[in-house]
This record gives sequence, structure tokens and C-alpha cells, in this order.
Amino acid sequence: MMSAYFAALSEALKAAEIFRPCLVLDRDRLDGNIALVKERLAPGLAVRLVDKSLPCMPLLSHIARALETNRFMTFHPPVTQAVLDGFPEGDLLYGKPMPVGAARA
Repeated sequence: MMSAYFAALSEALKAAEIFRPCLVLDRDRLDGNIALVKERLAPGLAVRLVDKSLPCMPLLSHIARALETNRFMTFHPPVTQAVLDGFPEGDLLYGKPMPVGAARA
């Protein structure tokens, strides 16, 4: 059985005539989760966002601002470049060995 929450989302998509697969982002729930992370994060620990999980620059920017971080873990050169462009002062950690040629490009 579908919960009332998901039924309402489904109805909203139908009303908007969106019938193809799409991403639906609940900003209120996202912001609630961000607040929970901030509340439970031990003092002195820094958050590092994983760009592979959030390959959308506006979303990454929103979360980085809310968590007051410029630390990222990155995996894929094109996404790495987008993060570097969006966060010139970002602290990037590569999540897998990157070929030297790709890092220099």
C-alpha cells in the first residue's frame, strides 16, 4: 500500500502531466535531514560531501552552504571540474586513484 506522502507526490506528478521517470526532491525533508546532521555531528568534525551522490551543482551548493563546508570527495573528472568551477576554494579529496593525466587536464 502506498503511503499518503507518496500518493500525494504521485498525484502532483499526474497533475503536472509528468509521466516519465524523474527526480523529485522534497526540499523540506532535505533541509530537515541537513539540520539533523548538524545537530548530531560531533564538535570539531568536518563534513565532506560526496559529489558522486550529488552530481547536481545547485543541490551540492545548497547542502554545502547549509552545512558550512567546502570539503568534497570526488570521483569522476568531469564532475570534479564542475566542483572546482563552482567551489574554487574547495578542499577536494579524490575517492579513487585518478590517472595523472586526468588530474593535470
